[in-house]
Amino acid sequence: MPTNNATNNYACSSFIVAPTIAEGANFTTIASALAAASSGDTIFIKPGTYTEDLTPVEGVNLTSFYGSQLGNTPQVIILGNCTFTTAGSVVISGIQLETNGDFLLSVTGSAASFIVLENCFLNCTNNTGITYTSSNAGAQILMFDCEADIATTGITFFVSTALNLIGGNYNSISNSGASTTPSTSSLGSIIFSWSSLEIPLSVTGTAFVSFRSVFIDTGNSTCITTAGNGETLIKSCDFSSGSAPCMTIGVATNVIITGQTALTTVVADGFALTGAGSVAFSPLAFRGSASGINVTSQTITPVSNIKISATNTGEEISCQVENTSNTASSDATFRLTTGGSTSGDPSVAYVVPGATDWTHGIDNSDQDRFILSASDALGTTNVMEAFVTGELLYPLQPAFLAFNSVTDANATGDGTIFTIDFNTQVYDVGSNYGVGVFTAPVTGKYSFGTSVVMDNVGTADVGSITIVTSNRSYSGLGLQDPGGTKDVNNNLTFAGDALADMDFADTASITCTLSGQAKTVGVFGTTAPTTFSWGKLDQ
Repeated sequence: MPTNNATNNYACSSFIVAPTIAEGANFTTIASALAAASSGDTIFIKPGTYTEDLTPVEGVNLTSFYGSQLGNTPQVIILGNCTFTTAGSVVISGIQLETNGDFLLSVTGSAASFIVLENCFLNCTNNTGITYTSSNAGAQILMFDCEADIATTGITFFVSTALNLIGGNYNSISNSGASTTPSTSSLGSIIFSWSSLEIPLSVTGTAFVSFRSVFIDTGNSTCITTAGNGETLIKSCDFSSGSAPCMTIGVATNVIITGQTALTTVVADGFALTGAGSVAFSPLAFRGSASGINVTSQTITPVSNIKISATNTGEEISCQVENTSNTASSDATFRLTTGGSTSGDPSVAYVVPGATDWTHGIDNSDQDRFILSASDALGTTNVMEAFVTGELLYPLQPAFLAFNSVTDANATGDGTIFTIDFNTQVYDVGSNYGVGVFTAPVTGKYSFGTSVVMDNVGTADVGSITIVTSNRSYSGLGLQDPGGTKDVNNNLTFAGDALADMDFADTASITCTLSGQAKTVGVFGTTAPTTFSWGKLDQ
């Protein structure tokens, strides 16, 4: 049965709060636990609704007894206002904070108050959720993996006149009450990344805003309205504002938009961005009917990367250049241009994560060749090179040349079929040639050729060479009776070639045979290639 921890020294913590002592707790209110705790302690709270206005204690953290439950609404509910005015930090995790006719969190005063919310749910049912008025530059409110909801009209998520930061990462702020009341800041910083927001934002004074990879959908309200002389930085965000402009930029306000930012609005005048301030932007994606910019000062900033990214299961995502005119010279051109002869390479890369990349383009640093490369850059793993004068090279195309550098004595003469080792390689593109044996790296048609010199050949001897592959042999090559054809040193040359079909991992080799005497005929070898073989992939 549950034990009263006030008399149980073997409990998991000295600070456990539950609605009743019978649930294995030693406190039934969070306030009483805070009064008993000191810096370094953690108060564990069991599921229940705690209607309390709290004053957090520096260094004392509040957490759900069952831990933070990412993706689930916390079952520990604090119905009231948590007011933090002292210096130091407090972490609240896995807890639902809910308004009760007042703010659910207040950070006020002049101390360096530092609040961290982790995996919390901020339920703004009947009042604005957060007031942040601290005048200390060390004060902060940070939220990570939190959810919030604005459940009625006339309220908002936060109001801030604080000197420092409110923001966080991986948060989702919804607006089930369809409130059009903006969250506001007149000082300090608002910084959110990798989050979604359904509330409008209005900043004045010197307030600074930084949004990175934030999705903002405010129904039919302007997503961000700026005034004063603060700066707003937007990177790789997605704004949706219905019948209102996505941003209204006030006089003296500077807005910088970078990355791949999308603006979706159907505002009647056609201007997604408007106002008397300044905006510097890289190319934007306009997804609604409004695609104009009506801001007094506009600057297009250089672009290093433009990215089209979406998930479209079972369907393609395409980028098209289309000229629908069916008249002469009505071209459609996708053009890549670099700065000049000493600049970089215009190229297109094809990437499948975890697979081989492919790139094609002009190698501006090497004779302006057109390159196809099996990598993410030209000049590395080039598969094809086209010169401006018309020549084509295939640097990785399998090919080899090998020869006998020493004579294989007494190889044949009595009809023995001898496999020639061609022991010295001149080149071997792709490392597919072993001693006397070529192994096909891919299925295809391969050309092979050979010239074989045999020594000690008699007048009555008859011989030939054969190109032997896994699929078939090409025999009788160079078949001849040496009478009258051998040289003065009794050497006789046999030559032949074949276009062979080979499958992946098939092998090819060269054999020779000669009959008419004892096994005294050798396969001649020397440092100059006289007995040699070659091969290459043709198609």
